[in-house]
This record gives sequence, C-alpha cells and structure tokens, in this order.
Amino acid sequence: MQAAGSDERWATLQRDSLAYGFQEKRSDELLSAAGNISSRIAELGEQGLSNWLRDDIGHLTATNHAWSEALSALPFPLLTTNYDTLLDEERGSAVWTNSPDVQAALAGLSRKVVHLHGIWDQAETAIISGADYQRLLSSETAQHLQKAASSLKSLVYVGYGAGLDDPNFDQLIKWHRRKFVPSAVPHFRLCLNKDLATLQALHAGDHIHPVAYGDTYDELPKFLEKLHPTPGTVAISKAGIVQDLVSESQSTFSSQLIGDSIIRETLQGDDELSLDDVVLPPVLLPVPHAQYIKSRRVSKDSPKIKRLDPHEEAHGHDVVIVVGDENSGLTTAVKWLALEAARYVGGAAPLYVSFRSCRPSGTPLHDQLVIASRNVGLTGKRDKTLPDHVLALDDFSIYVPKISDRVLSELARNEAVSTIIGCVQGAEDELVERLRAVGLTATVRYLGRLSSVDVRKMAQMASPGHYAELAKQVLEVIQSENLQKTPYTIALLLAVLIRSGVVTPAASQTSILDDYVGLILGRGDPHDDARLGLDQTGREAILGRLAQALVAARAGGLPESDVVRVMQDTFDRLGWGERPSDVLSSFLDRGILRHDGKHISFYRSSYLHLFIAKRAIVAPEFLEELLLEPLFFAAAITDYAALFRHDARLIRKLAELLDDDEWVAQPGGVFDSIEPEAPNLEELVPVQTDDTSPVDVDKREPLKDDTTTVDIYFDSLDDDDRPPFPIADESDMTPVFRLMRTLELVSNTLRDSDQVEDLPLKQAALTEVLNHWGIFMSLMSTDSSLKDFVSQMLAETSDLSSKSPKVAEEMTQEWVRLFPALVSAGGIASGLASRRLTVALDRAVADKTIFRSEQTVIAAAFFIIALQDEGWIARLSDLLKEQGNIWVIRNFLLFLCLGPFIEDTVSQHDEDTLLELCLDLAQRAYTYRDARDRSQHRDSIRRSYLQNRLQARGERRSREAIGDDEADEG
Repeated sequence: MQAAGSDERWATLQRDSLAYGFQEKRSDELLSAAGNISSRIAELGEQGLSNWLRDDIGHLTATNHAWSEALSALPFPLLTTNYDTLLDEERGSAVWTNSPDVQAALAGLSRKVVHLHGIWDQAETAIISGADYQRLLSSETAQHLQKAASSLKSLVYVGYGAGLDDPNFDQLIKWHRRKFVPSAVPHFRLCLNKDLATLQALHAGDHIHPVAYGDTYDELPKFLEKLHPTPGTVAISKAGIVQDLVSESQSTFSSQLIGDSIIRETLQGDDELSLDDVVLPPVLLPVPHAQYIKSRRVSKDSPKIKRLDPHEEAHGHDVVIVVGDENSGLTTAVKWLALEAARYVGGAAPLYVSFRSCRPSGTPLHDQLVIASRNVGLTGKRDKTLPDHVLALDDFSIYVPKISDRVLSELARNEAVSTIIGCVQGAEDELVERLRAVGLTATVRYLGRLSSVDVRKMAQMASPGHYAELAKQVLEVIQSENLQKTPYTIALLLAVLIRSGVVTPAASQTSILDDYVGLILGRGDPHDDARLGLDQTGREAILGRLAQALVAARAGGLPESDVVRVMQDTFDRLGWGERPSDVLSSFLDRGILRHDGKHISFYRSSYLHLFIAKRAIVAPEFLEELLLEPLFFAAAITDYAALFRHDARLIRKLAELLDDDEWVAQPGGVFDSIEPEAPNLEELVPVQTDDTSPVDVDKREPLKDDTTTVDIYFDSLDDDDRPPFPIADESDMTPVFRLMRTLELVSNTLRDSDQVEDLPLKQAALTEVLNHWGIFMSLMSTDSSLKDFVSQMLAETSDLSSKSPKVAEEMTQEWVRLFPALVSAGGIASGLASRRLTVALDRAVADKTIFRSEQTVIAAAFFIIALQDEGWIARLSDLLKEQGNIWVIRNFLLFLCLGPFIEDTVSQHDEDTLLELCLDLAQRAYTYRDARDRSQHRDSIRRSYLQNRLQARGERRSREAIGDDEADEG
C-alpha cells in the first residue's frame, strides 16, 4: 500500500473510477502491423471485420472467473480497452461512440462497462489501425469524457502491462501532466512486485503511482476485494455504483456557471460544453486596474506589472479577497476561483453564499452554507455538519456592521479549506484589517479588464468560424462607445453580433450599441409582458424622457428626487401606474443607471447619448433644441443619424456648418511641392537577369488577422467613462479644433444617413466634407502651436539632444506634417468611409467637382484607400494622375498604398496593379537621364518592396509562433 504514495491517496479509491484492460504494448511497429491486418481484412468485404471480431473475440471464455468476478463486483465505473464482453454479462456495455451511455456510466448512473476502444459485436467501433486511432482522437466527445474522468476521478490501471503507450492513453497522460502540475487527483497502476521499481522510475514525472498487489497474477482478485468500501461510509447510487458526492457537487457548480454564461446562449444545440468552452478565467492583478495600465505606459526599461495566473491564485492562499466594481464580473470570478480551488484539493465541495442572503441573527454564514450544501445533496435535511468545502462568499459589505461582524467572526472559526471573498473596490483595505482582527490573513487580488487577446478568445468561444471579424468589431465598439472591457460587456456584444448575423466592418456601431442596451433592458425576455408591467420599449420611453431632462439641465446627472419626479411625470402623461422608486431600482440593478454621489446618472455616457437620440426621433422639437448647439450635442446627433437614417434635412442643416469662410487652406505644410531629384544609381540593387527570383511572391500562406496597432491602443487605455458633454465651450475652441469637431459630426452623419434618397444632396455634402478635411490638414500643418506640441512630444519620446540641430529640426518638421495627415486619414477612415457613398464619390469624379482643389483630391484618396472597395486601385490611379510631387503624396499617401501590398491584404489579382501604382508614386520624386535609368531604378524599387513584403511575412509568422499568451504580456 505504501507504494501508492500515501494512505490518504489510496483511500480516494473508495469513491473513484477504475480503468481496466488487458493488452500488450502498441508500438509504432505493432500499429503498422495492425493497419496491414486491418487492410487485409477489409479486402474480404464489408462483413470481413465483423466476422473476424466474432470468430476471434466473440467466442472468448474466461478460464479464471475469479478475475472477472472480482472486477465486476466492484461498485465503481469500469472502463476497458478490450473488445471482449467477459465483464459485461451482468453490467452491460457502453461503447465510446455512444456518449450518453458513457456519460451515465462515468457519473455512476449505470453499471455498464465502458469500452474505450470499441466492442466485438459493433465492428464500426473497433479501434485497431492507426486510422482508427485518429478517428478516436478526433472525436471531441470521446476525448472530453476521457479528460473529465482523468481530471476529477482517480483512475486505476489494471492489467495494462506496457499498454499505456497506446496513442489514446499516451495523449491523455501527456494532457493531464501538462494541465495539472501538481495533480490533486492521483492515478494508480497495479503491477507485480517485480515490476514496481521499473514502473516507479517510468512514472516519476507524472501523476500515476504504481501499486504492487503481489508476486503472481493469481493474487489480484483478493487484492481487488480489499477495494470494496466499508458499508455506510459512502453513498451508493440506484445503479449500485459509489457516488462521489463531492465530485458531483463540483460538476453541478460547473454546470451552473456554464448555464449562466452569455456565451453559452450563443451556442445553441451544443450540450456537450465544458466550463473552459464558455467561461474565460478571471483577469487577476496585484494592483487596481488603473495602476496596472499606468505601469504599461511607462518607458520600456521600467518594470511592468504583470497579470497573475488565476489557477495559481486559486491554489496558493487560504483567504483571497477579489476586488471588482459594478458589472465587472465579480460573481463569476469568485465562483470560478472557488471551483478551481475545490478541484485542486479534490475532496472539497465549492459552496456559494451571497452576503446579501445572510440575516443579522444566529449564525448567518453557517446557516447559508448548510442551505447550499443541502441544495447539492451533500447533507440531509436535518444534518448541519458541513463537508470539506471551499467557501465562495460574494457581495461582502463592510457597511452592514451587524451582519458583517457576525460573518467575520464565523470566518475565524469556519473550517473551509480555502475562502474566496468578493467585495467592491474601496472596501478592501478595511476588510483586510477586520479579517486581521479576527486572526485571518487575506491576499487581495483585483479584477482587471480584458485585453484584446482575451476578447479574441471569447469571440472564438462564441463563434469559432468568424471569431477574428467578431473580435475586431467588438474592439471597435468598445473603443468608440467607451464601454467597460469586462466579460459581461464583451459577451453581450458578441451575443448581439451573432444573433443579428452581423460580421462585417460596415455594421453601425450605434446600432450594435442599441442592440446591446436592448438586451440589458430585456429585449427578447419571454417573461416581459407589456400588459402586466414594463417591457423593453416601455423602459426605453422612460429613459428617453430622463435623457431629455438631463439635456435641459445641461448636466450628466440629477438628484434622485428629480429623477423620481421626471419618471412620475412620464407615468402621469402616459397614464401608467408604475412606482418610480421601483422602476429606478430596476434600472440601477440592470446597470443602465447608477448612483454617482448624491446624483443619478446613466451608467455610461454612451447610454445617455443613445437615449437622447431615441427621444429626438419621437420628439422633433427636441431635435431642434439639439441642433441649436450641434457641437455640444454632437455625440447624440451622431447616434440620431445612425438610428434614423433618412433625415435629409439633417444633412442640409449640418453641411451649412462648413460654409464658414474662416476655414481657408494655407500654402505649404503637407501640400508643399517637392522638387524631383536624381537617384543615386550607384547604390541601386543589381537586377537579376536569370529566371531565378529572390522573392517567391506566389507562395502564399493564410495568415491570422493581425491587429497589433489596435491591440496596443486597446490594451493601453483604461475604461473610465468620458464626460457626457464637452468640457470646453465652443467659443474657446481654436478654429482648427472647431473644424475637426465639425468634420467629425458632419462625416458621421453623412455616412449613417444612407437611406436619404437625394443623391445630389449627398454628392454635394460629400465633396464639401472632403474639401474641408483637406483644408483641415493644411491648417493644422501650418499652425504654429502644433510645432510646439510636436517638439515637446519628440523630446519626451526620443533622444533629440543627441541629434544635430539640423537633424532635430528636420525630424520636428516632418512630424509637423505627418501628424495632420494621420489625423485626417484616420478621421475619414473611421467617420466617413462607407461603400454607400462610393456612387456619390464617382459622380463627383465624373463631373470634375472633386478636382476643385488638391486638398479635396487628397482627402478623396484617403477615402478610397480606407474603403478599398472593388476597383479601388484603378479609381485611385485616375484620381492621382494629374497630381504633382507634393509632400503628402510622396511621404504619406504612398505608404498608405504600400501597406496593403506589404501586409498581403490585397488579392493576387490586384497586387501587381497596386505595386505599379506605388512605383509610379515613388518615381515622381526623381528625375532621370534617360528611359534606361528610369527602368533600372524602377526595378530596384520593386525589388526593395518585394523584399519588405517577404520580411513582413516572416515577422507575422514569428508573432504567430509566440502565441496569444505571450502576445498578451507583450
């Protein structure tokens, strides 16, 4: 017995599974031989394998019944790799292809013997050849069930000899060794005394403990009889199998977490899901998220705070305080950590208690734990003795002194294996002190926000086939609407996108936000009945009136009494009998509104803007009020245009904002003409004259979506809410800043007003907007204050002091022109570019109105590049044909065109055309002595671009090889 490692580990067999099988080693040679035999049998016809299994396996009989009787009598699940049914006469058979049968046997609901490699009378289930093994290894259901058994139950390998080298078990053992270090659930391998030392050396690095049962095989039956549990010490199922109540409680706890997952709701029809399939492990930090973000922004040489491993945090502390704010996923995190801790311990049940359910008398914590234990069948109705457990205590509040004092006192006496406490941020320090006062030392961990890598993982859970595009859209919505980067928010957005079938970048972010908020307010909830109470549309009407009241007050929040008054006035006007206090509480619970000091405000400013827009749709006079201060209410007007997409009058009204003559393009800056220069022909790369090419541009491999820039931006920002209205007054804005704000508003409105039927109106507005984006570039690049800003930025981010004055001035001047081009191109790409405006653009090109100025042409070029619609390269070539060699073309627009070529984002059909366009733009900067020089230089530039693309491919593949986890830390 001591060979098992400890008496305690061996005692776990009284509630765990047995794996049984008699087979020889399946080496590669034997698998090959088995494959040959299988092929020969197949040549005999469809019935060949069935006949062989029947004749060679089906007629087997036991010569020593003691073995089979000893095994069959055990009150444990039995699993075998044998094809025969010598053990099945009394217990029946469950084959790996019948997952419900296997699941019932593993759960103790059936006594059937599980045949992991098939059975003789079902030839199609037999695992013989290498191809058969591949079929078994490719079965997600079979592998999930084996992994579940290996994770939660002790397996006893009986009679295997060297059979654990089998490909199926080899992968299972490697998986367990990799995932559970160390393993809290030991496995055992029975062997003869003479083999013990050899097997102990063989399994020194894994979770399998060899146990010797005697000197001869005949001693095995008596040894197996000793494994029978003592009557009354364990629970027995109706099928006569030992029930592992603790393991079942863990499974029930996991099932509840799975059932509560929003991701689970998106996977309709898939009932075989594990917790890892639908719930992301919590993001845990040693410091608050804001401090973590700050550490990521400092210089690369400064130490950065890293995320903690949630698995290790669940295992390594007696008491863990998990700190999070509203809607951060705190409850799920507390439950996940408790379950992980219980699984690690093995013999402990996770028990969840909400502090809000505790009462101020007696033993509030113990009473709730007893209820939780009874609910999962661990204790009887009158039994108040608790099993070994991990306590998950959620919603703990230090501000309820009578109850919190009693609960803390009980925690000091509680015999939980470990305790996970959830509390809101700001209360953790006092909670630590109060725990210390009762003799407990707690470790504080903070819930962090999700990174871009986490978002992609959740998207892959929800929709494996479309996760890259889904994740991209979620990242964009989170940033544009400034939503919280929590699992709840991400999951709801994924649910919205999947339910609506929207998986294209052209989806309106406002409409996605609208659907997201609709889910929060109960859209599709079958329990909502407008005849009996409020439904989603009723709740939206109330919130629209509240948003209008906030606009009237020019404030982000109102005192609670004023909010109640607004709601009561709404009910009086509509003739509803609702109670304002109850409705307000409901909105607070749903996370639509929140207490902000003594005021009530919308939980996020984007919610306020959305409901201002919804109110404007049904109240035209309210829209007129907003249009009196369009820049102040720009966010709400933008949402209005996205929701009410056919308001031609709105386009006319806002386009008038660009008629102001104060915005006139200035000479120089990004539109400076550059004198062509002669190339240095001596430094040209020699052109190969043979058929060999240094770059094989035709060998393409699919590459994963690379959103590095988005990731860096997303992961470096906190998600604190923005002010609901602009802080700066419009009269205090500089002309350049006011133009940028105006362009953002008009661009967004024009883009989203795609159902306006007045095409000449949209063409005129588009031309005017493009012209003013060009003017904005010109004004910004010639603004003296920009140079001061750029100089300061470069001084903080680069070592200008080591540069000569001339080089430093050149760097500064280059950035003074680059910055406006970046802002303008980004504004057009994010706020204006839409395929529904390409017809208007083509009409403007056709009637030459787009060529009214080079500013308009360059802005139109940015529009085309951002959209990259079909035929965009030819359209761009025609647009730029008559343009000279100006700075913005040579030093910015050229690289916008090179990007798709080098990053392999254009089709093979378009890449040659795009390359030729890039070469044309590049050569505008040079003068040549003759056609030969021009051709030679063009070939040199072409070779350089091809080499750059090859290098970029290698870098992308290197990033892929690093993996998502390291990319997240990077």
